[in-house]
Amino acid sequence: TLNDTVNYEWKDGTTTAVTFPFNIAKKAITVKADAKSMVYGTATEPALTYTAEGKIDGEALVGELTREPGTDYGTYAILQGTVTNANNPNYDITYVDAEFKITKANQAAIAITGAPATITYGDEFTLSATGGSSTGGITWAITEGAQFATVDSATGKVTVTGVGTVKVTATKAGDDNYEPVTADYTFTSVKATPVVSGVAVSGKVYDTTAPSAVVLT
Repeated sequence: TLNDTVNYEWKDGTTTAVTFPFNIAKKAITVKADAKSMVYGTATEPALTYTAEGKIDGEALVGELTREPGTDYGTYAILQGTVTNANNPNYDITYVDAEFKITKANQAAIAITGAPATITYGDEFTLSATGGSSTGGITWAITEGAQFATVDSATGKVTVTGVGTVKVTATKAGDDNYEPVTADYTFTSVKATPVVSGVAVSGKVYDTTAPSAVVLT
């Protein structure tokens, strides 16, 4: 529309309104998802967020990101969800995805039981372990003082072969969602006291220096 008709006129000599059609193109922007992670078993997932490069300042995009379904350990894609051109008609959106990682959790502690109050050279006893969170089994190992004892890796049976300090370690294996967990039991074995129930001395011949035999039973 020509507003100043006193000083100006259209080239054709008229002062009437003229319409000039034009198009407003969509603005190209890039939506980049932010990588996220959480530990297996976490009650509340972190919110899915993104940055929008090229967006008009002060405007908010409509829609939310989603992710591939799954609650076990692993990596899942963060998807565009409803942050689409259809929900944001003024923008031409290029979407860049990211990863949502679920990491393995630490197991609950395990406890070792089954050791006698006093452990003596020559003793045998079987340890057991309870607790943990995974479906994995328990294995046993001597991690210190292997010269003083042995342990059956599958059953936890300890055989004391010397006098000294021994550390026995139980390991509960991890599984798809849990890391392994360990616990230690340390003991110091003492010397055994021999038990003599009787002495038998064979006969001594006159003027010999010693009995012919001494037998301890």
